[in-house]
Amino acid sequence: MKPKATIYTDGGCQPNPGPGGWAVLIIDENGQERELSGGEKDTTNNRMELTAVMNALQAFDQPHEIYLFVDSEYVKKGLTEWMPGWIRKDWRSSTGQPVKNQDLWERLNALVTKHDIHWNWVRGHAGNVYNERVDRLAAAAIPGAKPTAEKAPIVMAEAASGTLSVYFRVVVPKNGGPGGWAIRVWDGDQSQDFTGRVPAVESANKLELMIASQIFKTVPKDAPLRIYCTSEYVFKGVTEWIKGWQKRNWITASGTPVKYAEIWRELQKYTAQGRPVEWALEAGNPLASAVNGLDKLAQAALNN
Repeated sequence: MKPKATIYTDGGCQPNPGPGGWAVLIIDENGQERELSGGEKDTTNNRMELTAVMNALQAFDQPHEIYLFVDSEYVKKGLTEWMPGWIRKDWRSSTGQPVKNQDLWERLNALVTKHDIHWNWVRGHAGNVYNERVDRLAAAAIPGAKPTAEKAPIVMAEAASGTLSVYFRVVVPKNGGPGGWAIRVWDGDQSQDFTGRVPAVESANKLELMIASQIFKTVPKDAPLRIYCTSEYVFKGVTEWIKGWQKRNWITASGTPVKYAEIWRELQKYTAQGRPVEWALEAGNPLASAVNGLDKLAQAALNN
């Protein structure tokens, strides 16, 4: 069985044509992440989008099953619909004109045959956390680009003086499969939601761990957090069990390896950085009205 990975890519220019940047986020099947980015002084939006996908696929030294998310219909349709016709016509379009960016299309055509790729299109600038992330990375990679502050949730103005409440939900079929998730950050007055979809996950427990870790990447580092869990698995794991697992070199009390140890380690890394974090079970919490509609957001993310 081939290893699995999820990839988000983006690319663009300012102006177009002009200096451009591209970026890649690779998430392996254990939830580990890798970022790639680069830029060129004279290019186009489309070339940067293609370059991002090319660099993503070149990052693997063995064939993978890949769930690839792009916000460029040009890239997705080119590789899934138009390519066979271009090749038959000796790299001519349906109007008889030479295909633009032929050099990149040819290199991509050779790369995609090495992997099993599930192509997905996501709408850009529509709140998908991972798409927004590669958009920022690509913009920062443009030669001469001025550093910009990472887009922050609207509630972050309160972060310096007050604790932010964080709620999250996941939706995963009983026997595993695609998963949807939603995070809500709440300061008691305002809130902001983040949603996303993972193409394949084996259980709700695993996705809950992945999204608990995602919280620390979503909310600015100086914000004290109170994270509410619906799952005792996550709550007891992070507040009770994890210390024993670490002492036993990530072996449970019964002598078996800790399941999802890599994700637990990542979560432990974030909680050990000195940031004020309080974990709580959501059941009976008087602020539970703050989660209204959060389950539906996770389900909608799964269905998208």
